[in-house]
Amino acid sequence: NATLAIEAAVQIKTSKATRDRRVCLLDLDLQTSHVCDSLDIEPRLQMREIVDNSERLDAQLFDLYLSRHATTGVDVLAVPRNREMPVSVNIAALDALFRMISERYDLVVIDLPPTWSEWTGQIISICDLAVVTGLNNVPGLRQVAETLKSVRSAARLPSQVVVALNRCEARLIGGVARRQYVNRVLGHEKVFYVREDAVSANHSLNTGVPIAIGNPSSRIVRDIRPL
Repeated sequence: NATLAIEAAVQIKTSKATRDRRVCLLDLDLQTSHVCDSLDIEPRLQMREIVDNSERLDAQLFDLYLSRHATTGVDVLAVPRNREMPVSVNIAALDALFRMISERYDLVVIDLPPTWSEWTGQIISICDLAVVTGLNNVPGLRQVAETLKSVRSAARLPSQVVVALNRCEARLIGGVARRQYVNRVLGHEKVFYVREDAVSANHSLNTGVPIAIGNPSSRIVRDIRPL
């Protein structure tokens, strides 16, 4: 999820056609957040403060919570990891946060946690696009199919719901392996295949430089571009 969210946000922000758009990447994986690790920036969002007193969130405080990725211009909202005392988010806190985001940004990319929370469906309901991610193997595709059912049970269905399968195995003669099985399990879903490129992915993680910047010819970059 984090890789796809980061690379999509970076490509939008650095593309000639969309570079003027104000882009925010919001990491709501509050317990195991690692978007800022991948970008080598410091997470600053103090979600507990917003939960405890959502009325206090104003422009000045919001600025303190932002982490800017200087190379790309993407703004990131992410909490420091806390496995022992994860924040219990409520709707009032999310309303306050999204109100500030909507005043400042043209686009927000949200990295949701794998676990479904009481507020997950409500966030999906306000999105224009939902991307269900997974791996191109038997357990992964079953999980994707189950998640699609949950997404489509949201109060309001996003305009588009698509699937992105990550770390796909490339065939020797071109294309992606096991596409027939994907079609059998997911039927007529719109699927994007992101091929494996371990060298580029690991280099990005170790340097904090997005793949789209460090290796724009990578398979990952090319496959995320249509998404």
